[in-house]
Amino acid sequence: MMRDVELIEENNFQLPEISIDGPLPHEYPEIINSLTEQIAEQKETIDALVFALIEAREGDFGAYKTLMGGLLPSEGSGAEPWPEMPDEEDSFTFHFINKYLKWNDAAEYCESFGMSLAYFDSRDDFEKYLQMSREVTPGEIQQRWVDGTSQGRRSRNYKFQGKFAAPWGDYQPTGYYGSEKEECVALYTTFGWEKEVLNDMNCERKQPFACRQNFD
Repeated sequence: MMRDVELIEENNFQLPEISIDGPLPHEYPEIINSLTEQIAEQKETIDALVFALIEAREGDFGAYKTLMGGLLPSEGSGAEPWPEMPDEEDSFTFHFINKYLKWNDAAEYCESFGMSLAYFDSRDDFEKYLQMSREVTPGEIQQRWVDGTSQGRRSRNYKFQGKFAAPWGDYQPTGYYGSEKEECVALYTTFGWEKEVLNDMNCERKQPFACRQNFD
């Protein structure tokens, strides 16, 4: 045994240091308590946000603005700002959906959120739609479904929800393309074959679409 000790001393043998990454066992309760508090705070924030969005959907933006005021990132933080809700003076807005659906499915999608396929009550409505569309529509999208259909009606006898009739493209509506019925309305984007005019299409075709949300 003495000889072993002498050999260790002669070779300057050192035991390795032991390193423990992460918290020590006695620190676990404090960490768990801290995480529990954070989760509770986040749940309160999420619940408040859900309530604010429900109220905003009904046209009351008070809760939303109060909540957003407390959650907006500070200047210079580098965080993306929260999206702004429409001003109270805005009675409606449009939402541009890049999902490809059949006309009836697109209408159902909008309705599931308390909206409808985009329609226009005035030329100002139409101009607002076009301005928003130009800002958000990618170049590969040439047409979007909007409100307007002749399903269950006489050919080319289109029914529109809005009071303003957007202009049709040249030689439109046709009601047919070969043997294919065209009973649903799409609106060309600024990237379309024709620019920002209506076109009738077969309702079974899948296209992106736009919804209109009213706040009153």
